[in-house]
Amino acid sequence: LHPRVRRQRQMCIREAVESGDSLWDIAQKYMTDEYTSTQDYIDEVVSINNLNNDSSIVAGTNLVIPYYEVTDLN
Repeated sequence: LHPRVRRQRQMCIREAVESGDSLWDIAQKYMTDEYTSTQDYIDEVVSINNLNNDSSIVAGTNLVIPYYEVTDLN
């Protein structure tokens, strides 16, 4: 029996913010198990997009959204 081999790589997509969206909503949609908490994920989105920590996002804005893609290699 061979051990399962997996490869992880971080990917990013662009997501258009819709009216009523929050960083929390985006985290709930895209966050993967590689992040230790929702706040860690939100902090990364804020950093990647050069947002202020206290800023709200605006409808129509495009954000770069990180996520991990996991591929089984065997």
